[in-house]
Amino acid sequence: MLGMTALACAFVDRKGRKFLLMLGTAGIILSHLAAAGVFLAIKAGMIEKGPLAGWLVVGALLCYISFFSIGPGVVVWLALSELMPNRIRANGMAIAMFINMMVAYLLADRMLALVEKFGYAPVMIGLACSTVIYFLTATFFLPETKGKTLEEIEAWFSKGK
Repeated sequence: MLGMTALACAFVDRKGRKFLLMLGTAGIILSHLAAAGVFLAIKAGMIEKGPLAGWLVVGALLCYISFFSIGPGVVVWLALSELMPNRIRANGMAIAMFINMMVAYLLADRMLALVEKFGYAPVMIGLACSTVIYFLTATFFLPETKGKTLEEIEAWFSKGK
């Protein structure tokens, strides 16, 4: 996570926020689907429960952590701070951090209950589907802020472009 976050920080101004967020969320979707695929393969008897299946899930988890670190882990906080108008930036970031922490808490709190009720594969597929919404939002609604000053970004929003 540390290495991938450092890599993202090195590329955020070269490649742009939108690119890294799209790359990260696409990788997260594939990681969730890979983990779901392993659990479905176990259920179908194509893979036995054991070390191989465990390592495949660990591999999917490592990919998830890597892509999260490249995209949402770094870019969201930078993009949010750039997109909020100067007059509300501090309060807006506080509210965004609170919402982020509450969603993270609720997911962590409910994860095992969801797995117990539906199984690992459906939960992973559900997470992949929710990340598709994230990807589409980043693709179609997030403006690229690379190379722009905060004042230029605020002016862009005030013009309604």
